[in-house]
Amino acid sequence: MSTQSNPVAANTAANHIPSPLDAPMPPAGNPSFGPPVPGEAPAPPVNTKLKQEHPELYEAWAAHVAAGYENNDQVFQRILNALMRSHYSSVIMYWVLFAVGIGFFVAALTLAFRGSGVTSVLFGGLSVVTFLTYFVSRPTQALEENLHFIAWLGIIYNSYWTRLAWSFDEATSQQILDNATTEAIGQLQTLIDKHGAAVRNRPNLRTQVAGQLSGAPQESPLDAATDAATDAGV
Repeated sequence: MSTQSNPVAANTAANHIPSPLDAPMPPAGNPSFGPPVPGEAPAPPVNTKLKQEHPELYEAWAAHVAAGYENNDQVFQRILNALMRSHYSSVIMYWVLFAVGIGFFVAALTLAFRGSGVTSVLFGGLSVVTFLTYFVSRPTQALEENLHFIAWLGIIYNSYWTRLAWSFDEATSQQILDNATTEAIGQLQTLIDKHGAAVRNRPNLRTQVAGQLSGAPQESPLDAATDAATDAGV
C-alpha cells in the first residue's frame, strides 16, 4: 500500500472553509444542545466559554437578562390588563345602556295602559334616545377595533423579543438589536396613528343620523383609519 500523500486530499484540506458543523460538540448535559423538545423551538447555541471561565459573572449575567425579560413582560401585562379592563367596562356600560332603554320602553307601555299619556310619552322618548345612542353609534364596532389593536400590540411585542432572543452572534447582535428596536418603534407609531385615526372617524349620533337622512354612504371607521394612515405615508 502506498505511503505517499494524496495531493487531491491535501488541496481539499487546504482550501476547506471552516463550518459551524466542524466545531466539537459540547459535553453532555449542556441544555443549549441536543434534540429539541417536542412542541418547543430548538434552543440556539450559546458560547460556553464565559460560563466555564467565569461562572459567577455568567450567573450574574443570566440573572440580569432574566430580570429584564420579567420586567418587560410585567410592563406588557399591565398595559394589556389596563386595555382589557377598559374594554370590559365599556361592554358592561353598553349592556347597562341597553337595559335602561328596555326599562324605559316597558315603563312607557305600562304608563300608556294606565292612562298617563304625558309621562308615557316622556319615557317613550327616553327609550328612543337610548336605543338611538346604542345602535346608531355602533358601539360594538369600536370594541372590535380595540381588540384588533390589542392583538396588533401583542404581535409587535412578541416579534421584538423573539428577534432579541435569537441574537447570539457577537458580530451582528448589536445590529440586530438596533434593527429590531427601530422596526418596533416604527410599528408602534403606525399603531398609534391608526388608532387615533380610527377614534376620530368613529361614528357619533349626529353624523350617523345626518348621513342616514341624506342617504350618503357611510365609510367604515377602520377603512377611514387605514386611508388616513396611507395618506400620511405611514
